[in-house]
Amino acid sequence: MKCYNALRAYFFNILRIFLLHKRAPRCIGNMYPLYPPFFDRGTYTPIPHTMAGLVKKRNNWIAVWYENGAQVRRSTRVHVTPTPADGTMTARQLKKLAEQVAETMERVAKGQQTAERAASAIRAVAGEPPCPTLQEYATQWLAWRNSQHGAARSLNNRQNSISSLTRLLPAAAAARLDAIRPSHAEDYVRAALDEVSASTVERRLADISAMFNRAVAEGIIQRNPFRGARVPTWERAGEGERRRIPFTEADVARMLQEFPGEWPDMLRVCLLLGGQRLGDVATLQWSAINWEHGLVRVVATKTNSPKSKPLLPALRALLEHRRATLGAAAGPYVFPYAAWRVQAAGGKTSKISNEFAELCRTVGISHKIPSAARGSRAHALTDKTFHSLRTTAVTLLLCAGVPPELVRWLVGHDDARIEREHYFAPPVSAQEQAMAPIVALLSPPAETT
Repeated sequence: MKCYNALRAYFFNILRIFLLHKRAPRCIGNMYPLYPPFFDRGTYTPIPHTMAGLVKKRNNWIAVWYENGAQVRRSTRVHVTPTPADGTMTARQLKKLAEQVAETMERVAKGQQTAERAASAIRAVAGEPPCPTLQEYATQWLAWRNSQHGAARSLNNRQNSISSLTRLLPAAAAARLDAIRPSHAEDYVRAALDEVSASTVERRLADISAMFNRAVAEGIIQRNPFRGARVPTWERAGEGERRRIPFTEADVARMLQEFPGEWPDMLRVCLLLGGQRLGDVATLQWSAINWEHGLVRVVATKTNSPKSKPLLPALRALLEHRRATLGAAAGPYVFPYAAWRVQAAGGKTSKISNEFAELCRTVGISHKIPSAARGSRAHALTDKTFHSLRTTAVTLLLCAGVPPELVRWLVGHDDARIEREHYFAPPVSAQEQAMAPIVALLSPPAETT
């Protein structure tokens, strides 16, 4: 009876091995031992081989190993059949490279080797150049990214984001890209918050993270050290509570009366086009005006998206008056001096924006926010800027009962949340008028005699 049980157990073990080999991928190396140990109880658990194996998936080698009894698969990014990108390497050489990559990946996953040393070893085996420094890769990435289509303002913002990283972290800029750690992201956030606002740091973190994501996709690094980097909550809290302050009707009337040069007409054009941005107004060209069909084609410099705005009668009269006043001196731009200043500054509006803020402070309709009130920020701001005219336009339109969807289209916002959280600031009189039905409901009824 004992001999019968032993033979029965051995038979089922052989059958189990056969089924496992049929179910398992065809791997390089012995994923399972050829002959199982003999157990009196008839139980057998296959023991995976300690070296990583390979399986084919399309034209790529996939590394296979076991961790805590579970199978793990990772792409080696090595081709099975040579492609033009592999140069003169043969299929046998690619297979050998894939084996070394798979073994290295397994050692990294099990903590037997650091990812950086493993990446260097893989590059050396593959004959690839060493890992570039952060400064070198940042220069390459900017050149590649700027070759894509995008607005000039986006290109400038991206350049500022990357240059701030290398400037604020000079030691990291000279280090290899695979040596950058999440601690560097924390150091950058702390240093950047001393210069710019929390929202600007958030935007720059997005640009920097995109650069590292590209490096991961190219196989230069294993992970993005800036992934999940955020500005601390307490830094964002105060800034998130601040809304853009609109100009009142009295402020607008005072600016139209007291501002010099092109500014009064620029303010009128801005509001009559639905609160257009300063750069769009300053660089507005006569060719964008369709007098016959009554349209003004505006291309937003921020989003590079064109829109046709109606040529309102008041706007038509204003533009015709400007064209007649300029006469032969009328070049391609509606506001030649403002356009020249923007072009002289490389497409930036910071100089004329600062001039507008200074004029507002001069006539007493805005006030400077001192640096002490902005924490550790390096420069001061004013509570109202040219961009506040967009808030004025949004507030006036919504308070007049214009549907929010139409307001969003007129102003040029893609998300209704932007108006609700940043641009809609109804005056006290409008709030009191809106609350009138509730007041009437709660008011005691009048006594009848």
